Amino acid sequence: MDAMTKFVRLLLALVLGAWLSGCGGGSTGSAPAPAPVVASVEIRETGLVLQQAGETRQLSAIARDASGQVVDVPIEWSSSRGAVIAIDGSGKVTAASASGSSQVVAQAQG
Repeated sequence: MDAMTKFVRLLLALVLGAWLSGCGGGSTGSAPAPAPVVASVEIRETGLVLQQAGETRQLSAIARDASGQVVDVPIEWSSSRGAVIAIDGSGKVTAASASGSSQVVAQAQG
């Protein structure tokens, strides 16, 4: 066997080895962590009073699992009366009217 053939075989063996190690084999890796299960969502600021149309406040919420541990999941916000209190996807509340009331809800999937 000449030197060129040995070199090509060695090169193929190295490439094949690198390819197989990059694949991970599929059976030796760990399974992805299961999605967190949300048991409760708590709005941190409650009982807000906005006195003028256009006045704003930033709300935040914490999602917890059944054991009370904080879980990192997206929070979805809604207002029962959007014509009175508007809320965006980040939890920013805006008084759309100078009078009235609304219930703000924070939800999380999981």
